[in-house]
Amino acid sequence: MSDSNGFRVRVVDVEGESVVEVSGEIDLHARTELVTAIGQASTAGRRLVIDLSETTFVDSAALKALLDAWRAWAADGHEFLLRDPSPAVVRALEITSLADALPVENTDHS
Repeated sequence: MSDSNGFRVRVVDVEGESVVEVSGEIDLHARTELVTAIGQASTAGRRLVIDLSETTFVDSAALKALLDAWRAWAADGHEFLLRDPSPAVVRALEITSLADALPVENTDHS
């Protein structure tokens, strides 16, 4: 899925994880596609990973969608995390005080 802001999202299965790969700008218009992709990835007993390494912008609607997804996933007793958030996403998480609330995993790609 994609739009004019360079937003792209796809769901892949990687080593027992459901991974939602997100790139480009996640704004109000892209939020619906993000929520749909997270819903498609939500399969029982699997770890849900949101890969934000290629995300260039995230607005408050997108952050709320991520927070809501984390809450729902955690309420069901499943693991949820944001993987390798880009500097733009890290900054948005810090500004909104979500950096310490949402689980983040930074991997070493070297």
